[in-house]
Amino acid sequence: MKRFAEFAISLALAVLILYTLLRHFDLHRTADCVRKAHPGLLVMGITLMVAAYLLHGWRWRIWQKSLSYWNSLRVILIDFMGNIVLPACLGEILCAHCAGTKAKDDWGRTATFGC
Repeated sequence: MKRFAEFAISLALAVLILYTLLRHFDLHRTADCVRKAHPGLLVMGITLMVAAYLLHGWRWRIWQKSLSYWNSLRVILIDFMGNIVLPACLGEILCAHCAGTKAKDDWGRTATFGC
C-alpha cells in the first residue's frame, strides 16, 4: 500500500508540473526552433555527450575501485540528473549517497563525497 501511495503522489506531482509547464509554454515557437536546428550537429552533440558520460563513468572507477563500471555510470548519471533538477549542485550529495551504498569497501558516504 505504501508503494502505491508513493506512486500516486509522484504521478499527481508529475501531472501538476506538466500542466503548469504546458500552460506557460509556447509549443509553436518550440516546434519552429526544432525545425530550424541542424540535425547533423544535434546527432554529433548527443554522440559526444554520451561518449563523455561513458568515459566519465570509466574514469570514476579510478577512485572507486569496488564499483563496477555500470554502477559507477549509474552514479554519475544520478549526479548529473540531480545537478539539473536540484538547486546548488545538490546532485553531488545524491552521488555520494548512491556511491556509498553501492561501494563494497569500508568507505562511508562522507569519504565517497570526497571523490
